[in-house]
Amino acid sequence: MSLFSLSNTKIFDKLFEKATSPLLLEPDWEAIVQLCDIVKSQEVTPKYAVQSIKKKFGHENAHVVLSSLLCLESIVKNCGGSVHKDAAQRYMVDALRELSKNGPDLIRDKVLELIQCWSYGLGQQHKIFTDTYNLMKLENYRFPPLKESEAMFENNDVAPEWRDDKECFRCRQTFTTFNRKHHCRACGEIFCDKCSSKQCPIPKFGIDRDVRVCVACYEKLTSGPTLNSTPIPRPIPSSRPYSTSAPAPNQGKSQAELDEEESFQLALAMSQSEAEEKERQKKMLTQKYAMSSFLSAPTNNNLPVIN
Repeated sequence: MSLFSLSNTKIFDKLFEKATSPLLLEPDWEAIVQLCDIVKSQEVTPKYAVQSIKKKFGHENAHVVLSSLLCLESIVKNCGGSVHKDAAQRYMVDALRELSKNGPDLIRDKVLELIQCWSYGLGQQHKIFTDTYNLMKLENYRFPPLKESEAMFENNDVAPEWRDDKECFRCRQTFTTFNRKHHCRACGEIFCDKCSSKQCPIPKFGIDRDVRVCVACYEKLTSGPTLNSTPIPRPIPSSRPYSTSAPAPNQGKSQAELDEEESFQLALAMSQSEAEEKERQKKMLTQKYAMSSFLSAPTNNNLPVIN
């Protein structure tokens, strides 16, 4: 793990400690939102985030455990498919079931709420949530009423896993203590600082703030259609000259008369187009017939020889 990654994990750990402090009287939503941003931006891996939260499940203070469940709920709801995959691991689901069995009522109710929401919102992608929900229903757990809004999840495309190598993917310079490794958040390849110095959002992965990307991905993500790419249509000039002495031809006509005249002109144009199309087809058939007659006519080789 690089020094850059270590510093990101320390930031995550400090925010997580702040969000689960036993001194909190109410949830620290500011810290929880910052945790979601770090995970969405791939500054820490989803696996690290989920495992860090799981470690808090054994805390002796029930309010700390409840705060950790709130952090888990927010990260799963807002950080996309990569987090869903790690939250659906067997060890994580078993830990939640253990909390529901041995924890106080406050913790049990929150776990049941999470399992039910994940079953309805993520059960098709991760069957373990549906299986756990059905099993706990058979074990006579009473689940709270489900709100559809709580079972909606941000399910963006999953970002690629980070590759590891000894040299930059673009310039092939070997990594050293001073030439550090960096990863492009869009493609997952490994680069030196110079080849991954660009930053931009990656909407398809749910990353809405600037993150590190390589030069090639930056060009793909930022190159869109220019404002002047579509020509502005010019007004079509009138076929009749403007005259100040005579009134306009449509002046004084009602809307119904104008519509009728427009329909007549349209029908006339369509009739003319149909007539031209029929004439064109007639010429084509005539040419085909003439060609077929020419090809079927006897050649000189078939004429009788006169001695």
